[in-house]
Amino acid sequence: MRRGVVLATVAVGASWLASQAAAQTPPEMFVDEGACPFECCTYGTWKASVDIPAYASSDKEAPTIGVIPAGANIEAVTGQVRTRGVPFLVTQAHDDAIPGERFLVYTYQGEGVFRIWRKGQWQEWELGFSPYGGTPGTRCEQVGGGCFGHLERELQSDWWVQVHLPDGGKAWVNGHAGFEGQDACGG
Repeated sequence: MRRGVVLATVAVGASWLASQAAAQTPPEMFVDEGACPFECCTYGTWKASVDIPAYASSDKEAPTIGVIPAGANIEAVTGQVRTRGVPFLVTQAHDDAIPGERFLVYTYQGEGVFRIWRKGQWQEWELGFSPYGGTPGTRCEQVGGGCFGHLERELQSDWWVQVHLPDGGKAWVNGHAGFEGQDACGG
């Protein structure tokens, strides 16, 4: 009996340790549910600028269930941004980050802010650049300082948007496929 209790205790402890280790490990692919990946990004009524394929799920390998014709209005309901972490190299001290430190950068939140994985947890940090900037989104473009590091390669992500179609159906579309109405700032 006592041996069974000890084994059960060891098994529970090992399971807890494994779950804690998993919690400290950054994901290879992060799916940021509900994200809208640029400044002034908004969901709502969008208009297709070109013919846009509609998918059964948020996967480019999913079956195409139709095409949203150019000029058609759809209702963008929510989205998800899928990003693989890219290392950011700290080149000068910033807050508690030290030169030589690396952390992983994931989803762009807008206004230079990114969701990052650092010291075993999710954080949001201003890195001083946009992935849509003139340096293909790998380094800070601030003039006169404020930059404290750079991405080791370009950040790449897929943006999938769930939409309600004019016929009442639901589908998923690539958020960068060509819609008007995504930018509440008028862009």
